[in-house]
Amino acid sequence: MPSSGTSYSSAKFTGNATMSWTKYTIAYNANGGSGAPSSQTKTHGTNLTLSSTKPTRTGYTFEGWYTNKACTGTAVKYIATGSTGNKAYWPKWTLNAY
Repeated sequence: MPSSGTSYSSAKFTGNATMSWTKYTIAYNANGGSGAPSSQTKTHGTNLTLSSTKPTRTGYTFEGWYTNKACTGTAVKYIATGSTGNKAYWPKWTLNAY
């Protein structure tokens, strides 16, 4: 049992001091390609490295996972410990030059 004054962020206590951490779904969208990785589950309080599975798209090169469909900002490689909520990621595609 936690000592007096101890707090836990996003923890749920049930029954006789049984604790379970909140879990979130991490989804991947192929954004015009194919082979996006399956969804992952992130547990609050832990880091999660994004899937190393790279989708493919004919005529394009995969440049990383982004938090928005426009693929602006910086590519994401992991989700930090304190991050909460379900998340979706999109691949940035760069047109191949021939």
